[in-house]
Amino acid sequence: MPEAGWCDGCKAYVWLDESGGCVNGHEASMVSGVYEAEPDRDLLEEALESAERAAERAGEAAKGAWEEARPLLKDAGATAEKAANELAEGLKRFGEAIAGRTPRASDPSPPPPEPEGTPDDSESG
Repeated sequence: MPEAGWCDGCKAYVWLDESGGCVNGHEASMVSGVYEAEPDRDLLEEALESAERAAERAGEAAKGAWEEARPLLKDAGATAEKAANELAEGLKRFGEAIAGRTPRASDPSPPPPEPEGTPDDSESG
């Protein structure tokens, strides 16, 4: 079993090397309170497990959010479709209303016709 102890050089409990010295290079004479100790779990293994648990929680949260959002998105789509249909109907009524009305004196006059034989802009150039 690995050994650990207090290192006066490090001012901390440290793992000991095979000669009883500090793994940070201090001699065995600087180490006291030696004891047998089990090493901590591998930090990488612990970090990976933690990341897996976090990913599971994130997946569950995303699924829950989607389940909450789904009906709202469906309602939003139906509302947008209704608004588009109302707009189309309003534009149709507006077009019908102005198509059959009598011009007023306040309406702008139409542009004058172009004289024949005058080249238009697309032909010049």
